[in-house]
Parts: sequence; structure tokens; C-alpha cells
Amino acid sequence: MSVPVRSALSSVYVYYLTIPLGALTALAAGKDAPCAVLLGGLAILGLAALGNAVLGTYHAGVEWGFLARSDRLQRSDRQPRQRPAACCSASTPSR
Repeated sequence: MSVPVRSALSSVYVYYLTIPLGALTALAAGKDAPCAVLLGGLAILGLAALGNAVLGTYHAGVEWGFLARSDRLQRSDRQPRQRPAACCSASTPSR
């Protein structure tokens, strides 16, 4: 199993912000909160979604080879991959 790059893992952080903030904004709208509060919540949600879209586009460009991979986005496992032993490499009985 391969370990995903950090940009793939960091793309889920935006959901930790947007889900609770979206619920709070919806509750505030239901309780007739001031318009400035609702617009502020929606603006933060929009900026978070836009930032996540930019990060996702960059990540896809790196994976597809359109963009160069940054040193910060290298695989997080940092260990060299080992090849599995071939099934025919085991010793077979001689005849």
C-alpha cells in the first residue's frame, strides 16, 4: 500500500472547517442572525472552497506530470521502495 503525498492529505483539512462552519451559518440563518454574520460565514466558506480547489488542481497537475513536484510534496514515507521477491526465485527441487 502506498502512502499518499502530503498535498493529498492536506486537501481534507478544509472539510474540518467548512462542515461545522456551514452548520453554524445555517443555524444562524434560521435564528435571524444579522446579515453581516451570515455574509462573513459564507465568505469564509467560499474562500476555503476556492483554496481547496486550487490545492486540488495543483495536486492533480503534479500527479499527471504537468507540474514539477516540490520538495515539500515528496512522499511522506521517505523509505526506498523494496521490490517483492518474484515467485520463481524460490529454490525448486532439482531432478
